[in-house]
Amino acid sequence: MVPMDRSKFKSRNDFVQHLIANLLLFSLIYIFGVRVLQLWVVDNTLFAVAQGEVVGRQDILLEKEDDDIHFQFPMDNLPEMKWELPFNGWFWLTLGLFWSAGNVRLIRFMTFYHLGILVVGPLVGILIIKASVYFSIPWYLQEKVYKPLFLIAGVLAVRERWIEVNQASDIVQDD
Repeated sequence: MVPMDRSKFKSRNDFVQHLIANLLLFSLIYIFGVRVLQLWVVDNTLFAVAQGEVVGRQDILLEKEDDDIHFQFPMDNLPEMKWELPFNGWFWLTLGLFWSAGNVRLIRFMTFYHLGILVVGPLVGILIIKASVYFSIPWYLQEKVYKPLFLIAGVLAVRERWIEVNQASDIVQDD
């Protein structure tokens, strides 16, 4: 067994330290900054407004859980829908992965996606409350699909960057 060259070990170690530091930094930003703001927004504005709109309706029940609003549709046998604010913990976790991988294109795409949710989300909420509970179906599907897709993309981006780091350290070792 051949021992690993110091430069190869250092580049791999630097990448892992960089990944861990980025994930920690983005987690702290979310927990102590963004989440506090989101909790305040849901507690002081969004939930009260939504609750006021469904007063007297028996086909929609609302529950608040931390920074999420849960829609329940007891008369229509639809699954419970969770409405989350954009730029939530999933965003920051995936952002840490994309940032560590240096993938600016995916960072931009995910940010624009969340900006779209910021605009479209309240409109969908209004449609669900004012028009038909069946508008919850596409929103429910979107909520279930986008998180795993972005996380998978983040893990694949980190994997690709890891391979690049290993190939670069192999080239340095060969020289």
